[in-house]
Amino acid sequence: MKLTKEMEREYLESGGGRCPYCKSTNLNTDGFEEGSASERVSCVNCDMEWVDCYQLVGITELDQ
Repeated sequence: MKLTKEMEREYLESGGGRCPYCKSTNLNTDGFEEGSASERVSCVNCDMEWVDCYQLVGITELDQ
C-alpha cells in the first residue's frame, strides 16, 4: 500500500501513535539514536513500516 498525502496529513494532525495505513495503535519502534531526529516505526497489525521525522520546535529551561 502506498502512503498518500491524505494519510500523511491525518497521521501528522493526530500526532502519530496510530498506523497511517490501518489505524492500529499496536506499534513497535526502535527508539531514538544519538544525534538522530527520526524513529523507525512498524505496525504489528498490518506489518507496514515508516519513519517518523521530528523537528526541534522550542526549548524549555530546566530548574537547577
